[in-house]
Amino acid sequence: MTPTKYSDLHKVVASDLDLQNLQLAIEMLLSNLEQTRGYQMRQNSISKYKSLFTSMALAICSTSLMATDTYDPATNQLSIPSVRVGTATYNNVVITVGNIVSVGGASSTQSAEGLWSGSTSTGYEVNSLVLENNEFWNIIGRTIGNVFYVVAMDNGAASVNGNNYSTFFREYTGNSSFLGYSTGTVTTNTKITGTSTIVGTTSQSTTVSLTPPVSSVYNYNKSADISEVTGIWSGSFLSGYSGIVQVLANGQVSGITNGCNFSGSFSPRSTGKNVFDFSLVNGTGCILPGFKSSGIAISYLTSTGKRQLIAGSTDATKTQGDLFFAQR
Repeated sequence: MTPTKYSDLHKVVASDLDLQNLQLAIEMLLSNLEQTRGYQMRQNSISKYKSLFTSMALAICSTSLMATDTYDPATNQLSIPSVRVGTATYNNVVITVGNIVSVGGASSTQSAEGLWSGSTSTGYEVNSLVLENNEFWNIIGRTIGNVFYVVAMDNGAASVNGNNYSTFFREYTGNSSFLGYSTGTVTTNTKITGTSTIVGTTSQSTTVSLTPPVSSVYNYNKSADISEVTGIWSGSFLSGYSGIVQVLANGQVSGITNGCNFSGSFSPRSTGKNVFDFSLVNGTGCILPGFKSSGIAISYLTSTGKRQLIAGSTDATKTQGDLFFAQR
C-alpha cells in the first residue's frame, strides 16, 4: 500500500455527501491517521468509532461546539475546523464534495420535466417533452411558412444526477429507426444543453440547446383541455402520408391515411399536466390490421395564432413509431 502523505491526512473524497457516505469518509480519515502513526486500528476500535458516528455528526453540525464550516464552490471543498470523535479531536478536516444530495431536506438534483424548445448545431428545430417519469419525446423538424414539418421523432428515457443528464432513445424517421444517446446539463425550468449521438452505419453527433417556451404559447403545468383538440385535423404522418384525424368531445379518435382506417383515444394525462395520453389501433385497409400503438399528444398555439397538434406513438416493443402533425 502506498504510504499516506501527511499533507493528505485531512483530505477525504465523498461522492455523495449524505450521512452514510459521510460515515465512510470519516472511516477513511481515521484509517489514514492510524496508518500514519505506524499501526493498524484494531477491529474493536473501529466498532467504537462507528458507534460514535452519530454524536460526531451532530458535533459537525453544531456551531456551539466549533467554528463555522465553510464550503468553497471554486474548489468543491468543505472545510471543517474541528471534528471530535469520542475523546479524540481532529483539526482542519477538508472534504472534497461530489454530489450534494440534500441541504435542509431540499434536493439539489435538477429536473428536466416539461416542454423544451430550441435548435441543433445542424440547423434543425427541436421540441422535447420530458414527462414526470423521465420518459421523453423529441420532435425534430423545420418550420416552413409557419408550419412545423417533422423529420424525426425520438422516444426514450432520461436520467438526471445533480445538473447532469444522460439519455438513451430510439429515433424514428419516415422509413427506419436508429438507437441514440445523449449527455449534457440541465437547470430546472431554465436551460438544457448537451450532445446527442445517433448510432448507425456511422455515428452522427450534434449539439442541442433548449429553453422552455413562453407560457402564452404552451403551459406544461396546466391541465390538458380536450376542447382544444376536438374536431377534424388534416395533416401529415412521419411516414410521409397525409391523413385526416377526428377527435370527439369524449376523446374518441378516428381517422384514415393511405386507405388505412384507424381508431383510438385521447385522454388528459392523470398527472394534471398539459399532455394527452394517446392510443391507436389499425383497422380495415391497413397493412397490419389490429396493430396497436400508444404515446402522447400536445397542442399549442403558433406565432400566427393557429393551433398545432402533434401526436406520437410507438408499439409495445418500441421498434416501430409514427407521428401525426397538423395545424388548423
